This record gives sequence, C-alpha cells and structure tokens, in this order.
Amino acid sequence: MFCRNCGKKLEPGQRFCPDCGAGIEEIPGNQAYFNAANAQSVAMSTYQIQLLHTLSGKIKTNAVIWIVIAAVQVILGFVYNWIILVIGILNLISCVRDLLYTKTLLVKPTGIVEKYKPLTEPIITLAYNLVFGGVIGVAGTIYYLLAIRAYVIQNEQELRQIERLYS
Repeated sequence: MFCRNCGKKLEPGQRFCPDCGAGIEEIPGNQAYFNAANAQSVAMSTYQIQLLHTLSGKIKTNAVIWIVIAAVQVILGFVYNWIILVIGILNLISCVRDLLYTKTLLVKPTGIVEKYKPLTEPIITLAYNLVFGGVIGVAGTIYYLLAIRAYVIQNEQELRQIERLYS
C-alpha cells in the first residue's frame, strides 16, 4: 500500500502516512486505498501500483541527472558563455518540473502516455543542448529515451488502463 497523497510506502494497518500525515484507510477485499485528504478511492492491482512507483523512480533519476547537467552548465555559463548559462537554467527548470510531476503521477496518474510517448520534446532538448550546451546534455536525453520513454511504451496498455480508472 502507498499513500495517495505523497506516494510513500505504507505498512499494513497504518492509519496515517508517516511522511505527510495524510489519513489512510485500507478497503478490505482488494488493493484499493483511500486518502481522506483528497477523498479519492481507486482500485488498482499491486502490479499497477508498482508500475507507477517504478515510473516515478525513473523520472526522479532523470531529474537528478538533469540537476547535475544543469549545475555543470550553469557553472560553465558563468565562466564561458551566457548562452550555456541560459541552457543550464532551462534544464534546471525542467528537472524541477519532473520532480514535481513524480508526486502528481502517484496521486492522479493521467496523461502519462501522451506526455512521454511523443518525441518532439526530447528531440528539442537534445538539439539545444548539443548546439548550445555541449555534449553533456546528451546523457540526460539518452536516459530519458531509453529508461522513461521506453518504459512507458513497453507498459502503454497497462498505463492507459490506470488512466481510465482516474478519468
């Protein structure tokens, strides 16, 4: 069982999340759980819950990679070129958005496939990092394509089923 508010793993019988304090009540007979904070009850299999947590973990890893890339770009930008600084700031904003999305993903998993299946955003990110930010930005895009996008495509049917539960 996981908290619907913050995604923290819960122990059986816990009535409140130890991480965020949200009220939790297990519904007998299935893998559904209830979060009193947002009054939402959804039945998901253990596999579906694990799928979302795995995807969330991959997105967090991607954000960490981009934080490192952005930090290097910001430092290089101060030293060498303001354009690299701007690219670093854009990458930093992008990784903060990803970190925020990891919580949203666990609370309201909708639009996942539509967000990660298209290639437009990673190609644009790859292009501006190659042209202005240097080769360092390629690592984050490669991880995104091979770990996150590939995972979403591989599990597209299951993710769409989860999304239908929330629509």
